[in-house]
Amino acid sequence: MAELPRNVREFLVRDLIYIIGGSSVITSFLYLFDRLPNENTPLAFYLLGAGIAYMIGSSLQDLFSILKVVTTGPVEYPNKIIRGIYQRFTGEKWTELKEFDPSKVRTALRSILKNNEARAASYERAISGMILSTTMCPCTLVSSLLIFLKWLASCSSFDLAVALMSFFLSVGMFTLAWLRATQVTRIDAEVLNEYRDNIKNENVSSS
Repeated sequence: MAELPRNVREFLVRDLIYIIGGSSVITSFLYLFDRLPNENTPLAFYLLGAGIAYMIGSSLQDLFSILKVVTTGPVEYPNKIIRGIYQRFTGEKWTELKEFDPSKVRTALRSILKNNEARAASYERAISGMILSTTMCPCTLVSSLLIFLKWLASCSSFDLAVALMSFFLSVGMFTLAWLRATQVTRIDAEVLNEYRDNIKNENVSSS
């Protein structure tokens, strides 16, 4: 994995997250109807399941982002709770962003991070954390609802415990999703400001 180009690694990690999230939903659905696979299940079913899991994981992330339950976009004005969590997580107090233009972030990132592996790796971890939490939040929520339906029929304490555990995991992922999106936005803003300063310095030097 370490020998692969960074952009290829990023896609592999994100694809794996989508598959894991979607698989949790599929497994919960099959468990609801007592149709879990066994040793006699053909390999083709697992391959098909992986493809469907990817679709479910990716679609749930997009759907919940559209509904603003989670977000993969910039968080320019986090609420007080998220600002407090951000400060506890990073040790830095949240300050308002100034002249933040998301449309120029990609260019700034390519310019500033291309020769700084440490910063690029840190940014990659923040993005991966955001993708993980924004995918697993809806997937674990849907899984908890499916297993709760199973509990209504079985009245099993195990089913109830799994449903509650999945629900609380979803709540935790919801918090992490907004935290990571806020952290990525802060990094984007800092890189953009640094890029602007470099452009100004170059203009001054050339004049």
